[in-house]
Amino acid sequence: MRKSLVLLLISFAIVIQGNAQKTVKEWAEMDHKKFHKKMQYGSGIGHIKRLVKSPEELPDIKKIGLISFAMIQPTYSEKSTYSVITPYLTEKGSQFFVDILYDEAYPALKSKLAEQNITLLTPSEYNDSEEKKRKYKDVVFEVSGMFKFVEKMTKRISGNSMDVKGTPEGLKYIAVANADAKVWRAVGKFAGELDLDAVLIVETTLGYDGKSLYLQKITSSIIGPNTVPYRESDKNYYAPFGPLKGYLEGINYGFADTYPPKGVILLAKLKKGSVKESYFEGSGEVYARVVEEILNRMNEDIAKVKK
Repeated sequence: MRKSLVLLLISFAIVIQGNAQKTVKEWAEMDHKKFHKKMQYGSGIGHIKRLVKSPEELPDIKKIGLISFAMIQPTYSEKSTYSVITPYLTEKGSQFFVDILYDEAYPALKSKLAEQNITLLTPSEYNDSEEKKRKYKDVVFEVSGMFKFVEKMTKRISGNSMDVKGTPEGLKYIAVANADAKVWRAVGKFAGELDLDAVLIVETTLGYDGKSLYLQKITSSIIGPNTVPYRESDKNYYAPFGPLKGYLEGINYGFADTYPPKGVILLAKLKKGSVKESYFEGSGEVYARVVEEILNRMNEDIAKVKK
């Protein structure tokens, strides 16, 4: 196991050195086709398509709350908890870098959404009552039993150990929202309870080889309450079992996994725990363009239902 993992990491480092672009700024300035070439988009609008009785029952997004801006760095080890093969950031290091990315991303996201007449709010802005503050503080989005099982088996097979995580102060750490219906159903319902049209979840996957930090993937979701009300007459359309069983309280309106043009992209070079070179310029525009494209495609899906 150890030998195969070491070879995997060496191969990964070779690919990185050969393919990584010099700066994120180059990525941010690419034309539309090249920028979105490695974007994998999906939509949950189909879950309500057959149930809509009028255009008023479709999502009309004017107010989005940013609920999660998470960073994750997968690590790999042998079965022994004392032998970690993957170099990894410390908790302090992960917090340092996620704060940098957030400071770049939030102003760009807010500006880009404003161009579409959408207001982006932070928790301090949308939790405007004591009741909302209490709900936000107490809420926990549990993953499904099936997802826990799959995650456990994946770690056992691949040697994946505890991932390094981080999120800016005041935001929730929400992962796997796209992959787990239990999570996005609960998140969407919660958005409605906070009087939001939708919430935005952003998850950034980073790679670290001990010397350099790379961005590997951006996962983004726009999730909101089910705008089609529950009706007894629709019961036959609800799934009878499984993760989508019954009336869906929340809907994952639009989501995407976005990868850099050449698989990974360099963010920083480190030496002895200090950042020697950084390439964060343009990262805010990258996040903004990703979310803008999700909104555009989501609105296209909604427009099709209206016809």
